[in-house]
Amino acid sequence: MVETLNKLSQIGQSIWLDNLSRDLITSGELVRLIEAGVSGITSNPTIFKNAIAGSTSYDKLINEELKINPTLSAEQIAEVLMVDDVRQACEAFLPLYNSTFKKDGYVSLEVPPKFAYDTQGTVECAKRLWQKVSKPNLMIKIPATKEGLSAISQTLALGINVNVTLIFAPNRYQEVARAFLDGAEKFASAGGDLSQLGSVASFFVSRVDSQIEKLATNLESIGKLAETFRVGISNSLFAYKKYLELFHDEIRFQRLKAAGLRPQRALWASTSVKSPKLSPLFYLKALALPETVNTLPSQTLSELIAADPNTINRTDPDFAEAESLINTLTNAGIDQVSLFADLESNGIKIFAESYDQLVAAIGDKINKQ
Repeated sequence: MVETLNKLSQIGQSIWLDNLSRDLITSGELVRLIEAGVSGITSNPTIFKNAIAGSTSYDKLINEELKINPTLSAEQIAEVLMVDDVRQACEAFLPLYNSTFKKDGYVSLEVPPKFAYDTQGTVECAKRLWQKVSKPNLMIKIPATKEGLSAISQTLALGINVNVTLIFAPNRYQEVARAFLDGAEKFASAGGDLSQLGSVASFFVSRVDSQIEKLATNLESIGKLAETFRVGISNSLFAYKKYLELFHDEIRFQRLKAAGLRPQRALWASTSVKSPKLSPLFYLKALALPETVNTLPSQTLSELIAADPNTINRTDPDFAEAESLINTLTNAGIDQVSLFADLESNGIKIFAESYDQLVAAIGDKINKQ
């Protein structure tokens, strides 16, 4: 295992890769990363758009699928390609999933963005993807919209692992954790084995600071605050504090834990830096916290692997400082409800655009067959 990844593992944080492609699998690079200490992998519509639209690696499979069923639409073929990549990645991570007793070794596949505000559409899609991949270490990604909360609970109640994505507000994170507990209780009531159920809650970090930077151009009162790039970190610490309260102190979870349920770990997403002013591992070092996951894009993972392990240390969260910093936003007139709502809707919009581009690119490939 690479020293820096081993250091984080000792702290209690798992490192997952936020990237997936056919080339990553067939080149043997994925196996090498697992051996180095990467313990899971996530994907989203943007990742698949970049992998499929800009590569010829999928052309042969597209051709084969069309020969079997010439009536397949571009969107149906997109699902076939994504499912195939995810299934192979699941197989690669299965030994780790077993050796860590289902703590790690997960591969995430997101429901299409068109279901972000459709509860039942999300649940039905989650069931279909779960059945198609047919691997116990699959996680279905569901966005944490209001409509998504019920879908999260219903999906978990079916015994399907869930990665809840696009969480920005600490209060929404708390609702996500409650939905997790609701789903686990329903699954247990139906006779399900709670030791088989896995879930993470993906809390986005750097996108918050990017939004604060934009606001600072019009609000002089938060100019200096924006320059610290610590709003995203403080916001994440708020969520982590809620995690500790929910999964360490609440009797409700303790009862489920006794029946085999593992905590829904907080996963730090969007931890690559967006500003040239910051070191590549700025967010990673600030959020090296026990019982968490950090999912990194390939470039940030490379920076971590090459880093001096002595620079990686467990974070001692200062919750009072985080609260003071967030209060500065309120005092400056920032409506945090609107801030987080905008980030959520923009996140879904970005994924929807990527998904549409992916389908269009596959359509072009079909027309060239």
